[in-house]
Amino acid sequence: MIDYYQLVEPKKSRTFAAEKNHVKHGPMIQHFEHLNEDQRRMMYEAVPRVALLIAGADGSIDLKEIQWAEKLTEIRSYAFDEVMQPYYAAVHRQFKEVFHTMIDEYPDETEARKSRLREELSHLNPILGTIDPVFARHFYHSLVSFARHVAEASGGFLRFGTISKEEQDLIELPMIQKPA
Repeated sequence: MIDYYQLVEPKKSRTFAAEKNHVKHGPMIQHFEHLNEDQRRMMYEAVPRVALLIAGADGSIDLKEIQWAEKLTEIRSYAFDEVMQPYYAAVHRQFKEVFHTMIDEYPDETEARKSRLREELSHLNPILGTIDPVFARHFYHSLVSFARHVAEASGGFLRFGTISKEEQDLIELPMIQKPA
């Protein structure tokens, strides 16, 4: 496993939970106004969780996958579905810090880490049922697409064989129910 800290300089660790600790992620996404702090944090941390789940699925977190995940949040903040751009702008502002924190806090052992991430991502299901159905569908599809992009970031020749079996088993995010 690549030690992410040797490759990029870490910042002080914090998570999106730190809304009350003055983490800036811009204006609140209108679809999140009725959510409590824990639910908002779960929504904002979904992308870094998906990145860690997919990047670490095969037991090795590849630097290319990490860099692409971070870059993809930036790209999606200005060149993606208009409904999702503000969300990805907020995620991008804290992605590196949150991802560093997760690497520190989650188990090093692959199966234990995947199990914890699957469980936490499944907590999105009741939240998605309380937000605007159109936004919920966009959110879900953006996470699945994000997972595929992260999986394709490493390995293979001309993008053939880039997705490992372990990543393939998780790429559709079966722990998150597709909103109606």
